[in-house]
Amino acid sequence: MGLTLSRTETRGYFEEMSETKSMDRIIRILDDELTMLLDTGLYREAEKTRKRLEVYMEMRNKAKELRGMLDDGRS
Repeated sequence: MGLTLSRTETRGYFEEMSETKSMDRIIRILDDELTMLLDTGLYREAEKTRKRLEVYMEMRNKAKELRGMLDDGRS
């Protein structure tokens, strides 16, 4: 059994998958950093990290929303 998608379709799938993959990684790292800072009692630093985390989450969500709007427009 081989791939049922053409090379172009497969390439598009992996590009789409990787578009938010790097943002997801940054979000996981910031979440871990936030947890560590809160556990150690560094609340001012934790607040800065929380703000950065929220910005990245908003950017990722907006990117997914826009991607969905583009996909709907193509169909």
